[in-house]
Amino acid sequence: MRNMNSIIVAILISLLVLPSLGMAQDKGESTNDWTNLKAVPVGQKLEVGLKNGERADGKLSRLSETILTLTKQNRLTDLNRDNVKNIYRVTGTSVGKTVVIATLTGAAAGSVLGIAGSCQAGQFCVITRGESTALGAALGAGIGAATGFIIGKVRHKKVLLYRQ
Repeated sequence: MRNMNSIIVAILISLLVLPSLGMAQDKGESTNDWTNLKAVPVGQKLEVGLKNGERADGKLSRLSETILTLTKQNRLTDLNRDNVKNIYRVTGTSVGKTVVIATLTGAAAGSVLGIAGSCQAGQFCVITRGESTALGAALGAGIGAATGFIIGKVRHKKVLLYRQ
């Protein structure tokens, strides 16, 4: 049990020391010039803030002097330049992907800890080795999912491209 507590503390400490990446960065370039968006490659993931407070996101499909077209799930969305408040380029790891990987890793680690923490033959046991393994896997998966979500959010970076 003491080893499991040490491992959990080590995992929590490693999460606290992850480098945090800034959510929005401005590299000193002019961000109020629509023509700068022509340098953005087609297919780049963008998040657009509209003047009415709504948000739109998707991959860049087309750009003209007055219209920005985004594609999301095979649907095109045209956004008028006059309605756009800001545009961010979104980079980094997918949150869903990091959650899946961390959940599976946590479940595997939890299973191993459950097996290691189960009682030995000849000892009085409250739960069986199988129950201990399943409980470890469930706890590990939960901790892994939460960890994956946090890591995915931290590694998700937005860079300001345009602001009106």
